[in-house]
Amino acid sequence: MELSALQQEFLEDHRRLIRELRAMLTSLERGDVASAVALAGELDEDAGAHMAFEEEVFYPRLARVHGQAFVDRMVREHATGQRAVKSLLSLAPGAVLAEADRQAIVQDLRVALGHVMSCGTMLSELDSGEAEADEQALARLRELRLDGALWSGRSYTH
Repeated sequence: MELSALQQEFLEDHRRLIRELRAMLTSLERGDVASAVALAGELDEDAGAHMAFEEEVFYPRLARVHGQAFVDRMVREHATGQRAVKSLLSLAPGAVLAEADRQAIVQDLRVALGHVMSCGTMLSELDSGEAEADEQALARLRELRLDGALWSGRSYTH
């Protein structure tokens, strides 16, 4: 199967987010909070446009196939990952995490990693079958990237 430009860029986003989430988990497992905080800043920047794209463009397509409850779960997983990023970004330089806090952040990051890994496998559902709609979706993804919105700035009600 040859991937469209939209699918290729979507997949590359997922690969980058997976690398960043894994690196954050490794840092936290080693007790390197400073590295985890730095990585959280990178993830916050890299995930902002992608999460907005998924919620605005991709998830309505998924809802037509899988139903709104499925999409609602996906959005809750976004909120869970965002909570971990915000927790790390709120730490003062040199902060030490209590073990319970570290475990909670690790658990949230694992949810986010599982989400990114599973969502990245739904490439065929990103293809609407309509070239113009897919070109508009790709343009929107690129526009969101240029806007530079942070993941931490998104609002979740779930």
